Amino acid sequence: MRENSDIIIAIENDLNLFKSKLKDYIYKKNGFIKEMTEYVLSQKGKYIRPIMVYSSARMFGDVNETCNNAAVLLELVHTATLVHDDVVDEADLRRGKPSVNAVWKNKRAILIGDYLFAKAMKIATEKEEYKLFDIISPTVLNMSIGELIQLNSSMENDFSEATYFEIIKNKTASLISTCCKVGAYAAGTNEKNQNIMSEFGFNAGMAFQIKDDIFDYTINNKTGKTACNDIIERKATLPLIGALKNSSGRKKENLLQYWKNGKDVEYIKNLACDFVHENGGIEYSENKMNQYYNAAQAKLEYFPNSNAKTAMRELLNFIVNRNN
Repeated sequence: MRENSDIIIAIENDLNLFKSKLKDYIYKKNGFIKEMTEYVLSQKGKYIRPIMVYSSARMFGDVNETCNNAAVLLELVHTATLVHDDVVDEADLRRGKPSVNAVWKNKRAILIGDYLFAKAMKIATEKEEYKLFDIISPTVLNMSIGELIQLNSSMENDFSEATYFEIIKNKTASLISTCCKVGAYAAGTNEKNQNIMSEFGFNAGMAFQIKDDIFDYTINNKTGKTACNDIIERKATLPLIGALKNSSGRKKENLLQYWKNGKDVEYIKNLACDFVHENGGIEYSENKMNQYYNAAQAKLEYFPNSNAKTAMRELLNFIVNRNN
C-alpha cells in the first residue's frame, strides 16, 4: 500500500484514533479487570478488521463517530472470541505470548471474554447504535456456530471440505464481511452498496483464513519449523484435506490411522506436514484461496476508481501475499 499516500495516511490516522478509543473503553475502576483487558489487547496483531471498517467507509464518504463505534465494537467481539477459542483449544500461546487462559486459567479467561462481549453490547446501547447492533448480532451467532462445528469436526475426525468451508465461512468470513458492510453503512451509502461490500468482505475473509491455514504447514523463516497448531488440535484444514483428495494407498491410510489414534504428537506433526507437501496440499489451498481473491476483486469493480478503492485492493493483495 505504497501509492495514494493521502488515503494511507488518513487510514493510519483512523487506526490511531481507534486504538485510543479502544483503550478508553477498558474498565479502569477494578485493577484486576484492567490488567487482564490490557493484556488481551496487547496481543493484537495487524488490526485487519478495523482497517477493513475504515477502508470501506472511505470508499463512500468520510469517517464519522458511527464508523469509530463500529470498529471498536467489532474488535471487542473478535477479541472475545479469540479468548474463548484459546480456552476451547487449550492453547498456551497467542501471537507468541502466553494466552489469557495460560496466565489466568480457564475460568477467568472465559469471564474476561464474556466481559468483552458485554462491553461491546453496552457501547452499542449507550451510543444508540441500534442499527450497528442489528448488523453485528447475527455475526456473533455465526461465529459461535462456526466454533461449535469446528469442535465437533475435530472430535469426529471429519475431513470433509464442505465442513471446512462451513467453519471458516462462519468463524472468519462472516466477521470480515460485517466489517466491510458496517463501514459502508456508517458512510451513509445505499443498501445495495452495503451488500456488495459485504460480499467483498466475505470473499476476502475466506481467502484470509485459507492463507492462515496454509501458514500452519509452511516453514517459518525465523524458526525453520512449521507451526502445526492445527495438527496438534486435530483440526483438518484445507491443506490436509486437499492432500488427502490428491492421494491414495498406504501412505494415506497410515496418515489417517495416526491422525485418529496416534499419541506421539511430534511424529504426527512431521507425518502430516510431509504428507501435505508431498501430495500438493499447499498448491490445492492456494488455488482455492485465489478463487476467493478473484471473487473479491470482482466485487470492487462495481465501484468507480478512487484512492480508497485502490487502498482496499492493496489491502486485499496484502491478505493473500503476506508472510505471517
